[in-house]
Parts: sequence; C-alpha cells; structure tokens
Amino acid sequence: MDKKTCKTLISNQGALVGLVLALLALMTYCGSGKKWTEVQSFTIENRTISSGHRFRLEPVKEGKALIKNIGIFEATFVCTRLEGKEEVSYTTESHFKSRATGKGRLGVDKTMSSFKKNQWPAGTNTQEIKMMCPFFPWEVKSTKEGDVYFYMRDGEDGTVVSNIILIPVKIKARSE
Repeated sequence: MDKKTCKTLISNQGALVGLVLALLALMTYCGSGKKWTEVQSFTIENRTISSGHRFRLEPVKEGKALIKNIGIFEATFVCTRLEGKEEVSYTTESHFKSRATGKGRLGVDKTMSSFKKNQWPAGTNTQEIKMMCPFFPWEVKSTKEGDVYFYMRDGEDGTVVSNIILIPVKIKARSE
C-alpha cells in the first residue's frame, strides 16, 4: 500500500469509529436511566384499577433516586391538574406487587392509602405530592422485588383521578 491509500484507510476508519462513539453517546443519553412507566391499568386479585384523567403524575427524580428511604420509603411527584379549577379532595394510594422468585415463595399484594384526605386548592394547576410505598424499612427482612403503582383517588367517591405510575423496585434486605 502506498502512503496515500494508507492515510485514506486510516481516516475512513477514524470517521467510522467517531460515528459509532457518537451513536453510543446518543443511545446512553436517550436511555438516561428512566426507571418508571405510565400504565393504563393493573389488577389486584380480581379487580382492575384503571387510570383517571383529572390529574397527571410524573416523578420528580429519575433512576435510583425515584424512591427514597427517609425512615419510610416514599416517592415525590409533580402533579398537574388537567381538568377543572375547583377545590378537589383527594387521597393518594400506592400498591406493591411482588415478583415471587424461587421455589415455594409466595407473591405479595399490599396497598397503602394516605391517612387523610388532602385538598387541591381551587385554581392551582401544579404542585408536588409525596406518596409512601406500602412497606416500611423495619418490614424489609428479605429482599423486596416487584412493582409499586402510584395514583390518586377522588376523596369523595374513591374513583381514580390520575394516571398510574409504575416503578419497579428491588430493595435489599437489611442486615441484622
């Protein structure tokens, strides 16, 4: 090979390597650790919980910071009102569905509702809402692995008034 052909071959390979690196960087950026999804419904025993359309929830954090352990496990959401302007009474709810793994392990379904009714002020379009997970740190004696569903219910009639956010969780057992 002469020097001109060799330089062309090296510069073409360099361009190809640069293109591959740029695509990898773009794929890494596009897959930025988003660990949550929005679902239309899920099933508890023989009941289906379907999303509502008055409010929209989106987690404030991404990746591993979605659920924090602050003595209790909780997630924080930005909530946007999509319909109406009046004051609304609501409760928050989360549901944990375990993924049973291994022979003889049972799946667990557990729901936690907020202890009190909250008030969404008239005319307010967006606010931050914190929701607890349906398990506590002192309960975690074995690894918790499964899905947590977060949503809001009407404080008066109990219908679901928000979208449903699904966050997969894997919490390691505490050491004794």
